[in-house]
Amino acid sequence: MFMIRLKYVEKTVEWAKEAGFNNIKAKIDGYENPFAFQRKSDNEKFSPDVTGINKETKYYFHLALKTETAEDNYTNLILLDELAKIKKSKLYVMAPAGHVKYARELIVSSKLENAEVVKI
Repeated sequence: MFMIRLKYVEKTVEWAKEAGFNNIKAKIDGYENPFAFQRKSDNEKFSPDVTGINKETKYYFHLALKTETAEDNYTNLILLDELAKIKKSKLYVMAPAGHVKYARELIVSSKLENAEVVKI
């Protein structure tokens, strides 16, 4: 599962570059890791899969894979959506083929206001 996720993070980085993002940080070799946020109650860490800057604004990218636990996706998405709202930015929910419907359902059920599904 980890190797599959890395492949999709690489695809997300490619998409971000093609879309004009710079100062890209990603959870793959060759890139600085995105900043991780830590929950005080249990010290669990949350971070986007990729971040990028476009027109001086930071954007967040999260992979939505239906093979992962929904709880992990919900928690991460809600946090990243809030950050995007605060920064007047956007959260891109990256969905490989076969996961797009799942990603859209996550956005609706989580009531995310600043999220957009991107098929990769």
